[in-house]
Amino acid sequence: LQMYEQISSRTLDLMYEREERKKIEKELTRLNSELEKLATTDKLTGLFNRRHFDEIFDREVRRARRENRSLSLIVFDIDYFKKLNDHYGHVQGDAALEKIGHQLNKICRRPGDYAFRLGGEEFGILIANQNSKNVVKFAETIRLEIEALNIPNINSDIADHMTISAGVICKVPDNKESAKTFMQAADELLYKAKEKGRNQIIY
Repeated sequence: LQMYEQISSRTLDLMYEREERKKIEKELTRLNSELEKLATTDKLTGLFNRRHFDEIFDREVRRARRENRSLSLIVFDIDYFKKLNDHYGHVQGDAALEKIGHQLNKICRRPGDYAFRLGGEEFGILIANQNSKNVVKFAETIRLEIEALNIPNINSDIADHMTISAGVICKVPDNKESAKTFMQAADELLYKAKEKGRNQIIY
Protein backbone atom coordinates (compact mmCIF):
# COMPACT_ATOMS: atom_id res chain seq x y z
CA LEU A 1 0.00 0.00 0.00
CA GLN A 2 2.87 2.32 0.86
CA MET A 3 4.53 1.55 -2.47
CA TYR A 4 1.23 2.20 -4.27
CA GLU A 5 0.87 5.55 -2.52
CA GLN A 6 4.43 6.48 -3.49
CA ILE A 7 3.80 5.54 -7.11
CA SER A 8 0.50 7.46 -7.14
CA SER A 9 2.15 10.50 -5.59
CA ARG A 10 4.98 10.37 -8.13
CA THR A 11 2.46 10.00 -10.97
CA LEU A 12 0.57 13.06 -9.77
CA ASP A 13 3.84 14.99 -9.50
CA LEU A 14 4.74 14.03 -13.08
CA MET A 15 1.30 15.06 -14.32
CA TYR A 16 1.63 18.39 -12.54
CA GLU A 17 5.11 18.93 -14.00
CA ARG A 18 3.81 18.11 -17.48
CA GLU A 19 0.98 20.63 -17.14
CA GLU A 20 3.38 23.26 -15.85
CA ARG A 21 5.73 22.54 -18.76
CA LYS A 22 2.85 22.98 -21.21
CA LYS A 23 1.98 26.33 -19.63
CA ILE A 24 5.61 27.46 -19.84
CA GLU A 25 5.89 26.34 -23.49
CA LYS A 26 2.67 28.18 -24.33
CA GLU A 27 3.95 31.34 -22.66
CA LEU A 28 7.30 31.07 -24.48
CA THR A 29 5.47 30.72 -27.79
CA ARG A 30 3.43 33.83 -26.99
CA LEU A 31 6.54 35.81 -25.98
CA ASN A 32 8.39 34.74 -29.13
CA SER A 33 5.43 35.87 -31.21
CA GLU A 34 5.44 39.24 -29.42
CA LEU A 35 9.20 39.63 -29.96
CA GLU A 36 8.82 38.81 -33.66
CA LYS A 37 6.04 41.37 -33.95
CA LEU A 38 8.17 44.02 -32.23
CA ALA A 39 11.08 43.25 -34.57
CA THR A 40 8.99 43.63 -37.72
CA THR A 41 6.50 46.38 -36.79
CA ASP A 42 6.83 50.15 -36.72
CA LYS A 43 5.73 51.18 -33.23
CA LEU A 44 4.12 54.49 -34.21
CA THR A 45 2.01 53.41 -37.19
CA GLY A 46 1.48 49.71 -36.50
CA LEU A 47 2.65 48.93 -40.05
CA PHE A 48 5.53 46.66 -41.00
CA ASN A 49 8.93 48.38 -40.67
CA ARG A 50 11.74 48.89 -43.20
CA ARG A 51 13.64 45.83 -42.03
CA HIS A 52 10.64 43.59 -42.69
CA PHE A 53 10.04 45.36 -45.99
CA ASP A 54 13.48 44.27 -47.22
CA GLU A 55 12.84 40.66 -46.15
CA ILE A 56 9.36 40.37 -47.68
CA PHE A 57 10.23 42.28 -50.85
CA ASP A 58 13.21 40.06 -51.62
CA ARG A 59 11.07 36.96 -51.08
CA GLU A 60 8.18 38.26 -53.22
CA VAL A 61 10.45 39.31 -56.11
CA ARG A 62 11.92 35.81 -56.25
CA ARG A 63 8.48 34.22 -56.03
CA ALA A 64 6.99 36.45 -58.74
CA ARG A 65 9.96 35.70 -61.02
CA ARG A 66 9.66 31.97 -60.38
CA GLU A 67 5.89 31.89 -60.96
CA ASN A 68 5.97 34.45 -63.80
CA ARG A 69 3.38 36.71 -62.17
CA SER A 70 3.16 40.43 -61.54
CA LEU A 71 4.48 42.27 -58.53
CA SER A 72 3.55 45.87 -57.74
CA LEU A 73 4.97 48.53 -55.48
CA ILE A 74 3.33 51.78 -54.41
CA VAL A 75 5.67 54.27 -52.76
CA PHE A 76 4.24 57.50 -51.37
CA ASP A 77 5.10 60.27 -49.00
CA ILE A 78 3.30 63.19 -47.42
CA ASP A 79 3.41 66.46 -49.35
CA TYR A 80 5.18 69.21 -47.40
CA PHE A 81 5.37 67.15 -44.23
CA LYS A 82 8.17 69.33 -42.86
CA LYS A 83 5.85 72.34 -43.03
CA LEU A 84 3.20 70.36 -41.14
CA ASN A 85 5.74 69.44 -38.46
CA ASP A 86 7.15 72.97 -38.21
CA HIS A 87 3.74 74.62 -37.89
CA TYR A 88 1.81 72.15 -35.71
CA GLY A 89 4.69 70.46 -33.86
CA HIS A 90 6.07 66.93 -33.83
CA VAL A 91 3.23 65.61 -31.68
CA GLN A 92 0.72 66.48 -34.41
CA GLY A 93 3.14 65.20 -37.03
CA ASP A 94 3.31 61.84 -35.26
CA ALA A 95 -0.48 61.82 -34.93
CA ALA A 96 -0.77 62.29 -38.72
CA LEU A 97 1.58 59.36 -39.35
CA GLU A 98 -0.38 57.24 -36.88
CA LYS A 99 -3.65 58.03 -38.69
CA ILE A 100 -2.11 57.05 -42.03
CA GLY A 101 -0.97 53.75 -40.50
CA HIS A 102 -4.47 53.07 -39.19
CA GLN A 103 -6.00 53.89 -42.58
CA LEU A 104 -3.58 51.63 -44.49
CA ASN A 105 -4.26 48.75 -42.11
CA LYS A 106 -7.96 49.16 -42.90
CA ILE A 107 -7.44 49.34 -46.68
CA CYS A 108 -4.75 46.66 -47.18
CA ARG A 109 -6.72 43.57 -46.25
CA ARG A 110 -6.27 41.28 -49.24
CA PRO A 111 -3.85 38.35 -49.02
CA GLY A 112 -0.67 39.49 -50.73
CA ASP A 113 -1.05 43.16 -49.67
CA TYR A 114 1.71 44.41 -47.37
CA ALA A 115 1.85 47.94 -45.96
CA PHE A 116 5.07 49.43 -44.60
CA ARG A 117 6.44 52.58 -43.08
CA LEU A 118 9.72 52.90 -44.94
CA GLY A 119 11.03 55.78 -42.83
CA GLY A 120 10.03 59.31 -41.87
CA GLU A 121 6.94 60.23 -43.87
CA GLU A 122 7.53 57.63 -46.60
CA PHE A 123 5.31 54.55 -46.95
CA GLY A 124 5.18 51.54 -49.23
CA ILE A 125 2.58 49.00 -50.26
CA LEU A 126 3.65 45.74 -51.86
CA ILE A 127 0.99 43.93 -53.89
CA ALA A 128 1.30 40.45 -55.33
CA ASN A 129 -0.46 39.12 -58.43
CA GLN A 130 -2.66 42.09 -59.40
CA ASN A 131 -2.92 43.71 -62.82
CA SER A 132 -1.76 47.28 -63.38
CA LYS A 133 -5.28 48.71 -63.76
CA ASN A 134 -6.32 47.41 -60.33
CA VAL A 135 -3.07 48.54 -58.72
CA VAL A 136 -3.35 52.11 -60.05
CA LYS A 137 -6.99 52.22 -58.94
CA PHE A 138 -5.93 50.97 -55.50
CA ALA A 139 -3.20 53.64 -55.28
CA GLU A 140 -5.74 56.33 -56.14
CA THR A 141 -8.08 54.98 -53.45
CA ILE A 142 -5.26 55.29 -50.92
CA ARG A 143 -4.56 58.87 -52.03
CA LEU A 144 -8.22 59.85 -51.69
CA GLU A 145 -8.69 58.05 -48.38
CA ILE A 146 -5.70 59.82 -46.84
CA GLU A 147 -6.82 63.19 -48.19
CA ALA A 148 -10.29 62.50 -46.72
CA LEU A 149 -8.72 62.34 -43.26
CA ASN A 150 -8.69 66.14 -43.61
CA ILE A 151 -5.60 66.62 -41.48
CA PRO A 152 -4.72 70.35 -41.45
CA ASN A 153 -1.56 71.52 -43.22
CA ILE A 154 -2.21 75.20 -43.89
CA ASN A 155 1.38 75.92 -44.93
CA SER A 156 1.28 73.35 -47.75
CA ASP A 157 1.78 74.92 -51.19
CA ILE A 158 -1.06 72.91 -52.75
CA ALA A 159 -3.84 72.54 -50.15
CA ASP A 160 -4.84 73.52 -46.63
CA HIS A 161 -4.87 69.85 -45.58
CA MET A 162 -2.53 66.87 -45.81
CA THR A 163 -2.04 65.23 -49.22
CA ILE A 164 0.28 62.59 -50.63
CA SER A 165 2.20 61.91 -53.84
CA ALA A 166 2.91 58.39 -55.08
CA GLY A 167 4.89 56.40 -57.60
CA VAL A 168 3.51 53.05 -58.77
CA ILE A 169 5.29 50.24 -60.60
CA CYS A 170 3.68 46.98 -61.73
CA LYS A 171 5.53 44.33 -63.71
CA VAL A 172 6.59 40.70 -63.92
CA PRO A 173 10.20 40.65 -62.64
CA ASP A 174 12.85 39.32 -65.00
CA ASN A 175 16.14 37.71 -63.98
CA LYS A 176 17.82 41.10 -63.64
CA GLU A 177 15.08 42.46 -61.39
CA SER A 178 15.62 42.86 -57.66
CA ALA A 179 13.99 44.60 -54.72
CA LYS A 180 16.53 47.40 -55.19
CA THR A 181 15.66 48.03 -58.87
CA PHE A 182 11.93 47.97 -58.06
CA MET A 183 12.46 50.51 -55.30
CA GLN A 184 14.55 52.78 -57.53
CA ALA A 185 11.90 52.73 -60.26
CA ALA A 186 9.08 53.52 -57.83
CA ASP A 187 11.13 56.35 -56.27
CA GLU A 188 11.73 57.91 -59.68
CA LEU A 189 7.99 57.90 -60.36
CA LEU A 190 7.33 59.41 -56.94
CA TYR A 191 9.69 62.29 -57.73
CA LYS A 192 7.93 62.81 -61.07
CA ALA A 193 4.63 63.11 -59.18
CA LYS A 194 6.22 65.81 -57.05
CA GLU A 195 7.64 67.62 -60.06
CA LYS A 196 4.21 67.65 -61.71
CA GLY A 197 2.57 69.39 -58.75
CA ARG A 198 2.11 66.71 -56.06
CA ASN A 199 -1.13 65.25 -54.71
CA GLN A 200 -1.19 62.69 -57.54
CA ILE A 201 -0.22 59.19 -58.67
CA ILE A 202 2.35 58.51 -61.41
CA TYR A 203 2.36 55.00 -62.86
